[in-house]
Amino acid sequence: MAHETLTILKRFNLERKLVAITGDNASNNPTLCRQLHKLLSKDFTSDITLADCPFDSRELMQFKGDQSFVRCLAHILNLIAKAILKALNVGSHRDVKKLIYEMAEKRIESFTNTPRSAIARLRLIVLWLLASEQRILKFYEYSDVGLDYDVDTRWNALLKILELAIRSKKAIDLMCEEYIVLEPLKLSATEWNFLGEIYEVMLPFYEKTLLVSQDAPTITQATAIY
Repeated sequence: MAHETLTILKRFNLERKLVAITGDNASNNPTLCRQLHKLLSKDFTSDITLADCPFDSRELMQFKGDQSFVRCLAHILNLIAKAILKALNVGSHRDVKKLIYEMAEKRIESFTNTPRSAIARLRLIVLWLLASEQRILKFYEYSDVGLDYDVDTRWNALLKILELAIRSKKAIDLMCEEYIVLEPLKLSATEWNFLGEIYEVMLPFYEKTLLVSQDAPTITQATAIY
């Protein structure tokens, strides 16, 4: 990786202009920075005290190896958000879809061994409703706000489920009363309040992720997040 990066830098004459490399927390990224610094140090120096040394003909470069590795803030925010959701036992989209499929295949008429986590039960309710066109149409009789799928690779998709569900709380409660299969999953008023609190906690992570993911985020914006 270091050799390939150096090749590109040389092609565009950027060896002296490289300031930093941004990446996720994969262990090979700091290794890349260290090895690239070694390769660049054959022709350049990052030590300003040696820049004008008569015994060292190397030009000064900006890159300083490990010190110049910047961990991606959006990636770190994503890890934090996922850690919070994992602690709340939210489960996964994949597991819920598998459960719904097995219920349909075996003609099971009610959910058993339901998750204790309110957010996991909400996901189960939403995905069960979205699995049938008839149920979706019935849902729209009670609400003008739609529901949405989530995906396991994007935590903010679960946040979107929360947002829409909270806005259509009454409709979801009515659907749980109308369909016997959903009765064990029905959320209490306390659990709805808890889901609202989760949404309020997670929303800033989403907003800051959007902020640092824009085309030209500034360093002052990123510093404010820290």
